[in-house]
Parts: sequence; C-alpha cells; structure tokens
Amino acid sequence: MTMTGKTNAKIEEMKNEIAVLAKCKHPNIVKFHEGFVYKEKMWIFMEYLNLGCLTDLLEHYAKPFPEAAIKYVVH
Repeated sequence: MTMTGKTNAKIEEMKNEIAVLAKCKHPNIVKFHEGFVYKEKMWIFMEYLNLGCLTDLLEHYAKPFPEAAIKYVVH
C-alpha cells in the first residue's frame, strides 16, 4: 500500500513538529520519547500524564475556560 500525497505531506509536517518537540527539555513540557510511521500512521510515544490532557479538562468545564483552571494549568 502506498501513501497518498496528502498523507505523505501530513506525515512530513508531523515529523517536523516531532523534531521540534524532541528538542524541548523543560519540566512543564510533556517529554517526547519516540515517533515513527507504521502502516501509514504516525505513532508518537510521550510521557504519561495521569491527570489527562488539556482537551479532557476543556470538555468538563463550561466555556470559556474558568480563570482558576487557567491559573492551575499555567502554574
């Protein structure tokens, strides 16, 4: 099976983002471990966050995001 031009372009874009993420070393940035393409899909292995992701938090709060929640996330 071959990748379409659109899929290939998207994978290249993701590889560029991964290259930037791999260089980020800061306690407030999720750690990147590994990334690769397998069967036309990008697999990314990152640090486990037991409290979930920001998207999960956004789904549980009324919009706009409460200032107290923003303060907590930024801290």
